[in-house]
Amino acid sequence: METAIDINQNYTKYYDKGSYLRVYPTEFVMRAFLQTKLPRLHFERPKAGETVLEIGFGDGRNTVLLLDQGYHVTGVEITKDICDKTEERLHALGHENFDFKVGRNNSLPFEDNTFGCLLASHTAYYIDEGSSFDDNMDEYARVLKKDGYAVFDILKIAPEIKDDINILNNPIMNSDGTATVTSDPLGIRNGYRFQVFKSTDELTQRLSKWFYNFSVGTADNTFFGVSERTFWVVCQKK
Repeated sequence: METAIDINQNYTKYYDKGSYLRVYPTEFVMRAFLQTKLPRLHFERPKAGETVLEIGFGDGRNTVLLLDQGYHVTGVEITKDICDKTEERLHALGHENFDFKVGRNNSLPFEDNTFGCLLASHTAYYIDEGSSFDDNMDEYARVLKKDGYAVFDILKIAPEIKDDINILNNPIMNSDGTATVTSDPLGIRNGYRFQVFKSTDELTQRLSKWFYNFSVGTADNTFFGVSERTFWVVCQKK
């Protein structure tokens, strides 16, 4: 079983290999923050000048989108090296209106009721050893203001899928609803636990402890043999 230290090292090395100055946003983030007239999206987007918390910003691909909307971005990543590398990239692109801190899903370095909106793209479902999905959601809700919005994605388990490359191919299913990765296409997360859900109802029922006003989309795509199966969630803190 990988430890938190292993995942820190693996992701630091992974992002250190990246050499692109420009990277491009995730589709569900673009749709949530930019696209108008989505009939089942109930989201009062932040106003220019407001601060958005971005949990697990990685290479900054979504950070740039948020900055371009005029938001201040407070970002969290699991190592200082990742923070430093992405900060350097954003400065090279001419961006200044952000600050990065080291933190984790289950340990965010902020006071209660600080943010009106948070984004966690490909992040919320990472479960540290000795921790749980509830611990992650406790922290998300803690740092959000009442009625603040959380925007994130969660993995959809599809055991019948056998042929495509997918991080959830042949996982070890655990009694707490997590899946231990055994076939990571990136080769850096094997042994790590991800929270997964089978249905929208199961997902919203679990999240209803902390949130309400759910807008849920789904992705069920296969890109030439690489599959993506996720839930996209926008909701408000109770």
